[in-house]
Amino acid sequence: MAPPTETAPVEGAPKERKDVKITLMRVEMTTAMKDEAVNHLSESLVANVIEKDIATDMKKYFDQKFGPTWHCIVGKGFGCSVAYDTQYLLFLRMDQHYMLLFKSTE
Repeated sequence: MAPPTETAPVEGAPKERKDVKITLMRVEMTTAMKDEAVNHLSESLVANVIEKDIATDMKKYFDQKFGPTWHCIVGKGFGCSVAYDTQYLLFLRMDQHYMLLFKSTE
């Protein structure tokens, strides 16, 4: 019996949108900015599988959309101590992963 093989995605075929349960843990930003983050995160989860790539995508998107300097951490567990600009922080859980997105001028 031959081992199972993975099929490569068809180029140009749309990727399926992942149904991810998002739980907001801490929101210190406008509703519009929070909605933008959640919407872009949903898109990023379709395009990226690796946590680092999701974080990089979110950081670049927010730098471009809202001006620098944004930082993003994505993982199943992490500890951190950060300084951030007031009104520019979002911490959420997406299934078993967490995302911390914040802006800092320092």
